[in-house]
Amino acid sequence: MVQPGKQSVHLSLSWSRLAHSLVLDTRLQVRNYLYPIVIGVAAFLGSGSALFLDETQLRLLLPILFLTTAGGTGYIFIGALVLFEKVENTLDGLIVTPLRPHEYLLSKLLSLALLTLAEGVTLALTGFVLPVGGPLHWPLYLAGVVLTALFFTLIGFIVVVRYDTINAFLIPSIAIISLAMLPAIGLLDIWQPAWFYLIPSYAPMWVVTAAFRPVPPATLFYGLAVSIAAIFFLTFWALRAFRIHVIK
Repeated sequence: MVQPGKQSVHLSLSWSRLAHSLVLDTRLQVRNYLYPIVIGVAAFLGSGSALFLDETQLRLLLPILFLTTAGGTGYIFIGALVLFEKVENTLDGLIVTPLRPHEYLLSKLLSLALLTLAEGVTLALTGFVLPVGGPLHWPLYLAGVVLTALFFTLIGFIVVVRYDTINAFLIPSIAIISLAMLPAIGLLDIWQPAWFYLIPSYAPMWVVTAAFRPVPPATLFYGLAVSIAAIFFLTFWALRAFRIHVIK
């Protein structure tokens, strides 16, 4: 009998177990054609946007386009992967394997972050760098891509561990994704109410935006600090939800 209370204090990390799990997760994503799908969609959206918009419009709209696609990638795909493992009884077997919950979660986060990086780089190249040739702040962009991927993947994980079917998972997801994406309106410089800053998903949005156009230093600091803090908080919440809804 697994005792979740005891597991919660063992947060040591086995790199060999993590590497093995990461390889398996990545192989599963490749086998299910997730990479061709997200890269193909990103290339289509990026090249299509560059065809009809000028550089100023691309700097404004591409961050929103990325957040819409990357947020969905992290949230929906983690839901699909966990539900697949539930159907295949993989999670039942996980409880009695040496792989610990935090290693299992970290493997999912890293594998989907790699997938989102491939998506984000493709979108930036096809939608801005190659057709426009304008400068892009790559360190900020890649940081924003990773922060966005981790944030939305954790949210999706917290939600999906409570359900056993895709329909049950999608019903609350509509409201959650709508609320998380609402602050994207603020990136259009049309409507930026102060309460947007209380929604954690607003933070990584500004990091991505700062890669395309200048933002105030205080706003960039808010984006980085709140993103990192939210990811740490969501990680512990996700582990707790996993122990409550899966292990127990």
